[in-house]
Amino acid sequence: MKDPKVVGVVVSRDDWGLLAVSIAHALTNPVDEVFVLDHASTDQTAVGLMYLQSLWPERIRVLRSNATHFEQEAATNAVAHLALESSPDWIHVFDSDEFLLVGPDTSLKQVLASMTPDKVALRYSVNNFISPRNFDEHSTIGYRALRVRAKPTRQYDDTQAVRSLYD
Repeated sequence: MKDPKVVGVVVSRDDWGLLAVSIAHALTNPVDEVFVLDHASTDQTAVGLMYLQSLWPERIRVLRSNATHFEQEAATNAVAHLALESSPDWIHVFDSDEFLLVGPDTSLKQVLASMTPDKVALRYSVNNFISPRNFDEHSTIGYRALRVRAKPTRQYDDTQAVRSLYD
């Protein structure tokens, strides 16, 4: 597949700083468009998303839910379903604190373009950064200083993952 269309999906609540960084990271990695569900945020998320929309016109679509009850899986699936209106070849679901890792001379699109048509999902590594105790998650300035990454204590086991998903 040559140059697949990739649409990102992220659901967030009161996580403006990380959300800003993760959307910018996705759009420069390159995801063509991002659908964002702002779940009743009370921080700077609404204003910040409008600003990001001015930086990337036509590439960020914002949905807002003021529901008091929240089911992340159902909300993510609903947004992914809405993202289908953009006719993507692939949907990249990510969290505010996840950053896609690809090789230094490659991109998500290149990885997806190399996939054979029988593949419907792709597993890849993400970075989760650890913030200090005094970290202000509502200020984007402190994100430049993040350097410590979480490291998994267990190696990924394909057989166990398949069994767990099946169960």
